[in-house]
Amino acid sequence: SVDFLTLRDAFQNAYEEEKRRRAVVDFDDLIRLTDELMRNVDAAWVAYKLDQGVDHILVDEAQDTSPAQWSVIESLLSELVSGEGAVARPRSFFAVGDLKQSIYSFQGADAGLFLEKEQELGKRLAAVRRYENVRLALSFRTTAPVLKFVDGVFGDVEAAQGLGEFPIPAHGVHREGEGGLVELWPLTPRPDIEADNPWDAPVDEAAPNDPARRLCERVAATIRGWIDNGEMLASKGRPIQCDDIMILVQSRSRLFHEMIGRLGAAGVPVAGADRLSLTEDPAVEDLMAYARAVATRDDDLSFAALLKSPFFGVDEEALFQLAHPRAKGMSLQTALIEAKNQNARLAPIAGEFDAARLIGMRDGPVAFFSHILEAGSPSGRQRLYARLGETAEDTVNALLHLAHQFELSAPPSLFNFIHWFDQNAGDVKREMDQTEGAVRIMTAHGSKGLEANIVFLLDAHRLANTRDLGPTLSIPADESIGGAAAPLFAVGEGAQSTAAIAARESAKHDAYEEYRRLFYVAATRARDRLYVCGLEQGNQKAPRDRPTAEKSWHSLACDAFDRLNGDLSIEPSPFWDDDGEPIRRLEIRQVAPVETKTVAPEKTHQALPNWARRSPPTEAARMRLAPSRFTGEDDHSATPSLSLSQGDADPDAVFSPQQRDRYFRGRIIHYLLEWAPQLPQAERRAEIDRLVAGRAGDISLEERVAWRDEVLQILEDPEFATVFSANSRAEASIAARLEGDGGAVDIIGRIDRLIVEDDVVLAVDYKSNRPPPKRAEQTPEAYLQQMALYRAALQKIYPGIEIKTALLWTYAPRLVALPDALLDHAFARALQ
Repeated sequence: SVDFLTLRDAFQNAYEEEKRRRAVVDFDDLIRLTDELMRNVDAAWVAYKLDQGVDHILVDEAQDTSPAQWSVIESLLSELVSGEGAVARPRSFFAVGDLKQSIYSFQGADAGLFLEKEQELGKRLAAVRRYENVRLALSFRTTAPVLKFVDGVFGDVEAAQGLGEFPIPAHGVHREGEGGLVELWPLTPRPDIEADNPWDAPVDEAAPNDPARRLCERVAATIRGWIDNGEMLASKGRPIQCDDIMILVQSRSRLFHEMIGRLGAAGVPVAGADRLSLTEDPAVEDLMAYARAVATRDDDLSFAALLKSPFFGVDEEALFQLAHPRAKGMSLQTALIEAKNQNARLAPIAGEFDAARLIGMRDGPVAFFSHILEAGSPSGRQRLYARLGETAEDTVNALLHLAHQFELSAPPSLFNFIHWFDQNAGDVKREMDQTEGAVRIMTAHGSKGLEANIVFLLDAHRLANTRDLGPTLSIPADESIGGAAAPLFAVGEGAQSTAAIAARESAKHDAYEEYRRLFYVAATRARDRLYVCGLEQGNQKAPRDRPTAEKSWHSLACDAFDRLNGDLSIEPSPFWDDDGEPIRRLEIRQVAPVETKTVAPEKTHQALPNWARRSPPTEAARMRLAPSRFTGEDDHSATPSLSLSQGDADPDAVFSPQQRDRYFRGRIIHYLLEWAPQLPQAERRAEIDRLVAGRAGDISLEERVAWRDEVLQILEDPEFATVFSANSRAEASIAARLEGDGGAVDIIGRIDRLIVEDDVVLAVDYKSNRPPPKRAEQTPEAYLQQMALYRAALQKIYPGIEIKTALLWTYAPRLVALPDALLDHAFARALQ
């Protein structure tokens, strides 16, 4: 960032100044001087260069800005202010922030620092130009009852701690005369007598009188009643819709998930959780159980989970009848194969599973998941959604996206994807502002920046989380130690020291201040209606007796209603709910005219031209050519033949036991040559034995050892080092469109090994025929045509680069280069 001449001149000036001040300048002084100069000149130069292109600075959500971010902002602002007199162009600094909405301390936000910077930067800006601190008190979002309630909550000096000045300026109402309400529901009581818990009840099933379930059922029934009875949203002049409603919680606890379940049980469309863990999502668990059962034959747990999943829907009794009678050591998959002939219901399951296994082991995770989701009638996707609901769509699509990501950086192996998924799967964050036609449920933190016509605060009983404070604490600022906060690590006996207790109390105080700011954010998400709910806690028999600064949202709401009781303009109207407990309400009726959207008159359309009514001409079917799709490999007598088709021919059909001997050896050797080169040399022998045993356990040990030695002989021979170099890629997919005598031909295939250098590209295909030919001229015609097509496709992909081809005969082993002249003739014959 600093050019040499600028640095040299600056250094020379600093050096001369240093000599004038001191008689002797030694080497250490020069090193120190150079270090300081490099850092200072570099920073100044960067600031100067930035200053040339920065005229305006805008800081949004300034209340959530961390100290490190403020440092960056101040660096820019410092140059902008210092250069104010040197330039004539207009320059400005504009920050938007509200201390009452600072809720991201876990991300580094510092509410106290926001107030400091407001004053400090204000003074610096005021020194060079006009500075204004504009207060915006008018709310364009929310109706009068909600704003009145919020003002009442923070009308107490202790409740307002951490929200800035006191008294907090009252909110102005832009939506004058529009209807709205606030309801404070009583805490859902704990049952006096625990319900019976039958021994066979699911361990995660809540009791009918469980307070969390009762509250969620009550909320769900309320929403269901609005929808069924056509409850009107007064300000809009229309019935309430599901996407008018947002349910907020402080954390994704059991209440959060229970609410989603109760809404679904009530038939209320719900958008699901705002953040989803892929490894814990039921739809993803079913899909991964399918993948694990395919990849590992002996994984009985995954296979049993698959059979009970929406894909097959086998009940407990049928699963028991399949698993119990099997012989000792027999896998569940083997038991299914043996039982399918006696059980008509199991036969289609076995057939569907075998088809999925073939695709998964041959084509990888993307093809596998796409097949099981789309195949069948109803499709796998429809079966999943029928049981789990449409909310499963997001996680299913997220899993498909991960499978695509995996195949972009690794060969398409279902087994390796399962391992990669277990290590890399995380959470999926959903954009809840784009949800239509469903109730949204999310955390209060996640709702920042969003709004809804109706908001439920579901867990207003929860207190601030002060249990996890420490052991890393901060001693509050004290003038006796320089006025700055000091870090403290308090464990063991040190945790009970005076300093540790004071630090913990300070952290607790800060936590409750942010807790109340979060209440402000949550309550002001509501446009028309706000409902405050919660659960009675066993350790909170008298929650309102706590100090105001440590009260829950629900208790603060109760205090607010007490303060608003004498307000004549908006009078709380208590009434009774089904449990006999009072629900307190603050309501105003709609008096302003309902704003209706003007419907644009329907446009008149001109008659469509005749060509738009005619069906397009049928396009001539284009021949699709798969070079690698041929039969006869690994056969002593059969002559290979190139497979040409008009459609998408299956490259690996399901072979009968008689055919299996002709192809299975070649497929295993291809697989080993794909994966073994990336294994450490010391581990190859054992790993190959394990891989072959897993895929060819019914083949004799002597034959499997011969296959292993055949592969190791190739990998350890220096003659083939180029084929397996770092520049090579296994199973390279290739596609191109070539012009032949009969028209365009689509080439689709997969090259066993592709080596790409700067000036040459080499395509190598493995052949396991026994015995292999000794000269290139003796290569079977189908193989020559296959490699000729590969070469033609690569010439289009890598124009101007020499393309070479070769066959690696594994049985010999022998690498045979194919002359261009031989391939030219084969190419002409392939496209005839």
